[in-house]
Amino acid sequence: MRQASAQKIMNTSRWVRLPVFYACAFVQGICLILLPASSFLFKSAAHHGLTDQQYGNLFLPMILSASAATLAFAALDIRWGKRRLFRAGFVSNLLFLLLSGAAFFTEKSNGLTFGLLFGANFFLGLGFGLFVTVLNVLTVAYFPEKRDTVLTGLHSFLGIGAAAAPVMVENALRYSSWLAAVAAALGILLFSGAASWFTHASTPPESAAEGETPLSMGPVPAGGMLFLVTVFIYGIIESLIGNWSVIFLNQDRGFSIETASLALSFFWLFMTVGRILATLVSVQLDARHLYRFSPVVIFAGLLGLVLNDKETLAVAIAMTVGFGCSYFFPLSISLSTQYFDAWRERLAAYAVTALMLGVGVGSSLTGVLRDRGVMTLGQIFGTSLLCAGAIGVLAWKLTIKPPHAAAENREA
Repeated sequence: MRQASAQKIMNTSRWVRLPVFYACAFVQGICLILLPASSFLFKSAAHHGLTDQQYGNLFLPMILSASAATLAFAALDIRWGKRRLFRAGFVSNLLFLLLSGAAFFTEKSNGLTFGLLFGANFFLGLGFGLFVTVLNVLTVAYFPEKRDTVLTGLHSFLGIGAAAAPVMVENALRYSSWLAAVAAALGILLFSGAASWFTHASTPPESAAEGETPLSMGPVPAGGMLFLVTVFIYGIIESLIGNWSVIFLNQDRGFSIETASLALSFFWLFMTVGRILATLVSVQLDARHLYRFSPVVIFAGLLGLVLNDKETLAVAIAMTVGFGCSYFFPLSISLSTQYFDAWRERLAAYAVTALMLGVGVGSSLTGVLRDRGVMTLGQIFGTSLLCAGAIGVLAWKLTIKPPHAAAENREA
């Protein structure tokens, strides 16, 4: 009787926490895309004048800090606990917004602008690494039997925030000042922080769910590592669209800033639409089918992006790529933790590391190659088609057998 009562309380409290998890993911999405959505402002010679290489290098501290945070997550969790790591992620995002706001006042001072944004992105990476990893782990812990659906929903709100960022920047510049977008993001961050405080959202379940697999302290199996390689390659693709598409469409294709910004916004919007649809469909359909279909749509969208020279089609193509990318990362986490449930916490953390490393390689290498004239952005985007093909092959190979059958074979 007492156990049943405790389980009922657990079921009630987790549904109270879920909206808070989603609100935190939403504001993290805004923070993640705020600077890429403002790239034309900081790269403009009339304002801050960042070079291609400087802009590409801005993402290095974000990648390094996010990777360090997620790789050390297990050790930090033992020492500090998830609640403190959650708060550390919140404070890091707060520092990112404050430093980004300060960089706005450094026009005509290229070095100072770069230094402030470099520091801001360090805290963004730290915040992303801690915040998203804790949210992934807590979501799986509270909803182990619904992880496909709830994790995809969590990343849907991350996508909604990312889609909102370009719109916030464009409207801030049109009606007020770029700082208005920073202030709006700051307000949402403080609201989500207050909500998490009052609902104790960062508190993990007190006991494991019935029948839950004990965590393994052994090395992650080869199959789990292959999932991480897949996420890394996917991260390269996402970085090109998220961080370089505005510049590609505006400078290389000659499309207007309004069209380029709208395309980026719709890319993130359809990342979200796809995740919402996947959340609904995965209740009835085997998630492995969605996982295998995603790279096909990504490939088609990237091919359209590379070949298209009509401004009227730019938004539709961005929507296609966004729809293809939408559920690939959250399903990489949910499927990898189903296939290798005993390593679920480390896989949830390492997946964020793999994503950020991929984003770092894609963003920074693109800046170097373009700045030195080795490759044009069009050629770099063309090379991304190989990445889409690679994740398609890996997604198929990793999901040939159902998770339970694969687990039984390992145990045998």
